[in-house]
Amino acid sequence: MSEQNAMDKAIAAAKEAAENAPTVIEGNTAVATAPAKPATALTLDDFQRETPDVDAWLKIDVDGFNLRDQAVDGYAGATLRVAFILDDFTACKRLNYGNPATYCTTFDGVYATDGQLWSAVVDQGRRATGNANLKDYSSVNVQGQLLDDAGGAKAGDTIGYGTSKTQGKPLNSLIKAIGAAGYGTDEAVEVEIGIEVISNSKGHKWAVHTYKILGAYNEE
Repeated sequence: MSEQNAMDKAIAAAKEAAENAPTVIEGNTAVATAPAKPATALTLDDFQRETPDVDAWLKIDVDGFNLRDQAVDGYAGATLRVAFILDDFTACKRLNYGNPATYCTTFDGVYATDGQLWSAVVDQGRRATGNANLKDYSSVNVQGQLLDDAGGAKAGDTIGYGTSKTQGKPLNSLIKAIGAAGYGTDEAVEVEIGIEVISNSKGHKWAVHTYKILGAYNEE
């Protein structure tokens, strides 16, 4: 399973907080588990950002796009037309490590989606990998309206995906370009999504999204 596919499944999975647990004594060391509930009451905005209203998750690899487990015609040469509203995007922090990979997410930088303290999650990753410099990275949960049938999805479906480490830069460029073009964060903008395959000196290949602004989107 690719990093992107595993991440999408992790995002789509139900985020059920763990119940409060007491301190556990292991030998002479007290290990404190994080309370599952945040210090302040959750709002509807919190619920919406942690529960994306998505009909189909967009997966990407060097072979092309996939929606609802069906390849998009054209494979690596395929493009998708999507209407994006930046206010529908949600920023978060992610941490992934191991093989098979473990994916963790926080929306507030304090608690992971499973209720643990985020600092404890990062420490767990560092211990598991033996890498004291393991760090989380900024990510975005992206969602938008698909404008044409593609793969197993239909025009009008809301599609979504989470950005990996390598996909953050192209998305950041799109966000800046939308603002520079004069669109507000609450305005629908029609965007063409493509694929760029990148390789490193070791021959490892991966895919990132490309974006092209087509103009304002007015639903008829």
